[in-house]
Amino acid sequence: MKKVEESSQKSAYLYCIRLLAKRDYSIYKITKKLKERGYDGEHIEQAIQEVIDLGYLKEENYIEARVKGLMHKGLHPSFIQIKLQEEKIRVDVDYILDIFSQYPMSTCEQVDKLIKKKLPREIDFNHQDYETKQKIKQRVFRYLMSKGHSYSKIQSQFEIIISSNQ
Repeated sequence: MKKVEESSQKSAYLYCIRLLAKRDYSIYKITKKLKERGYDGEHIEQAIQEVIDLGYLKEENYIEARVKGLMHKGLHPSFIQIKLQEEKIRVDVDYILDIFSQYPMSTCEQVDKLIKKKLPREIDFNHQDYETKQKIKQRVFRYLMSKGHSYSKIQSQFEIIISSNQ
């Protein structure tokens, strides 16, 4: 962690600008970065307020970009909400679903894509012994559940994909 020799509002502001030139940040994340850098709390608040006033720090843009990124990773909307809460961002699931509706990917399509990604291509699932099928199925289910998808949704989509591969 690099400490700032002499904390000032101007140097905190310039560091904010440098960070925001690379990508969007939430207020929480940029505050955390400034604290790690060793700036005083008062200088951090003033610098952040200045970049907000100038329109350089827009939390809405960060939230939308973060939701889209997590959506493309295959995370369920409620799991995205939890991820954002970890970053001290309060977002309603309806807002997340609204962003989902702007893109041609539903949660069913997400589950399909993730199942196909985790199913071994070189092995015909339907021609495997029971034990091998169970191992593959458990691996796929664990992966999708780690992404926040419900067991029932995974089960129904898994059955559809397996039956269509026959």
